[in-house]
Amino acid sequence: MTEIADLVIIGGGITGVSIAFRAAQRRAGKIVLLEASTLASAGTGLSTGVVRQFYLIPELAQMAREGIEWYRRFADFVDGEDAGFVNTGMVVGATAEQKALFSKGVQLQVGSQSRILNASELRDLVPNVVTEGFDCAYYEPEAGYADPGRACLALATAARARGVDIRRDCPAIGIVRDGQGVSKVVTKAGDISTRVVVNAAGPWAAKLASWVQVPVALRCTRHKVIMIERPRPIAPDHPIFSDAVNLFYMRPDSTNRILIGSTSRADSREEVDPDSYLRSASLEEIADLGDRANQRIPALSHSGLIANWCGIYDESLDGFPVLGQSPDVRGFYVATGLSGHGFKLAPAISRLMVAAIIDGQIEPALHLLRLGRFTAGDFIDSPTTTTLTSMRAVDHID
Repeated sequence: MTEIADLVIIGGGITGVSIAFRAAQRRAGKIVLLEASTLASAGTGLSTGVVRQFYLIPELAQMAREGIEWYRRFADFVDGEDAGFVNTGMVVGATAEQKALFSKGVQLQVGSQSRILNASELRDLVPNVVTEGFDCAYYEPEAGYADPGRACLALATAARARGVDIRRDCPAIGIVRDGQGVSKVVTKAGDISTRVVVNAAGPWAAKLASWVQVPVALRCTRHKVIMIERPRPIAPDHPIFSDAVNLFYMRPDSTNRILIGSTSRADSREEVDPDSYLRSASLEEIADLGDRANQRIPALSHSGLIANWCGIYDESLDGFPVLGQSPDVRGFYVATGLSGHGFKLAPAISRLMVAAIIDGQIEPALHLLRLGRFTAGDFIDSPTTTTLTSMRAVDHID
């Protein structure tokens, strides 16, 4: 006997689980979430969890603001749970040429205390920084970081409490459509009849979409992170620091460790297979990232390496999320192409998606990020990182 569900979500990362939680809050009927492995096992679990609101597009700035508020007040929204949010603030060192763009970002942040600093003010916040090459700095005091895995599991617990059936180690192996749109999802345990499917499968989303002949252009790329011991000259509560010249960022991790990640466009050029990519950095990659950070903050050169790993991004053609219902297959929704924005934007993405699914409401942000924008040639042309680099896959297509 075929099982029947009102909504099937494929993917157990922060995006899929957030959508399940929001849909359950709206009492959307029988909701099934399918995860091929364990929750938060791919991009979410490897994320550094930075939450900031700098964007140069109003809709994205507002979505990011919503994310900060969500993680800051996570207990109020999610059954008293804690996402591990730490309000460190964020500082980005920038050149004179970049100042105008950061100033625009400040103007877009309604209700924020973000502002532009001079080099002296930068040194006050990051005392160990070498300011050579910097003319100014962008400062966002509300920014911080949270624990992506912890947040994802807390949302899953809250979703289950509201009746969501979360199935781990249960991959979707097919999606079937008929003349009316989506009709069922196939798993090894049996078929699930449904008229609404949300493809939140991250790096595997393009493959799933191909099952119903919906083209979703994604590149999976590898992004390096190293964990080092915190040297004594650097305060344990230092702000997140991002370098728009040397293209790296760093954030505290507990009181005795620091995470350093790359914002170089070179990362976006390394396309990988999500099932077999190298999840650790090479010695050369570790040295390169360490050198970039040490040049800017020499105190880091005295730190010992604790660990390293490589996260994975599902990058869209313009480096921004791809959301909403397919214009060609009724009931088939995508929430993919998150391109490194997924954790910070998941609260807003889930709200937008559930409003579209239940109410048919297409808010301006969802229209901006719609799947059909690429067919229409309506690419989003904006930097995708706080160092004003672009992770756009379109840059690498002839």
